[in-house]
Amino acid sequence: MESDKLDTIVAAARQAPSGGNNQTNHFLVIRNKEVIQTLIELTQTAFSEMEAAIQWVFCIGKPAKARKAALLLSSGSPGVYDGAIAQFKAYTGYTGIEAVGVITANGAENKSEAKMNEIRQFAKSL
Repeated sequence: MESDKLDTIVAAARQAPSGGNNQTNHFLVIRNKEVIQTLIELTQTAFSEMEAAIQWVFCIGKPAKARKAALLLSSGSPGVYDGAIAQFKAYTGYTGIEAVGVITANGAENKSEAKMNEIRQFAKSL
């Protein structure tokens, strides 16, 4: 990518909204392909774990008729759901909605018929 285009992108990113509108984000541009590859190899597991932990939870004006909630989690890596499950439990506790279960899938399970059957059976039980 040309430097002028990259400069424009980074300048726009610095102006993006942030918490408290502080724009405290920092950006580092790495162009060396060997360094990029090393970073990819060193962080591959960490990023797959982070992907599962990123979620949004909103409690404002919960659906008025909501009485039950279930959580379905999917990731490329196993064992990365603790944060999401904790937030789910906090959300359901705060809103008074009954938490009826958590189903997780990772890796090949995400496309397995057995996992789909588990989800279907769970849905029927609701």
